[in-house]
This record gives sequence, C-alpha cells and structure tokens, in this order.
Amino acid sequence: MTRTEAERLRDARRHLATALEYGQHAPLEQVHLDAICMRIAAGIEALNGLSPGSRHALFGAS
Repeated sequence: MTRTEAERLRDARRHLATALEYGQHAPLEQVHLDAICMRIAAGIEALNGLSPGSRHALFGAS
C-alpha cells in the first residue's frame, strides 16, 4: 500500500508530537527516553517517504 504525501506528513507530525508529549514526564526515566527516540525515528522514517521535491521544499538542499 502506498501512502500519500499528506498521510506521511500527518504521520510524521503525530510521531513528533507524541515524542514531545513523552518528554513532559518528570523525571525522565530510560523507558521515556527510549520511547522518545523511537517516535523521533518513526517521524524521520515517515518524512523519508516523501518525494525528493517535497523534502527539498520542507528542508532545503542537503
């Protein structure tokens, strides 16, 4: 199944927002840090599925 760019962006935003939410826990324990890292990685993976043109528009040239 191929996801649309809008779906990929929505997924990335959701993962990154969740990572930020997990960071609100005090004190941060290792389990929270692991969850944050996994959500950030999932967000990056979702963004990696965008077309090169969309990535360039969002982040500029690499």
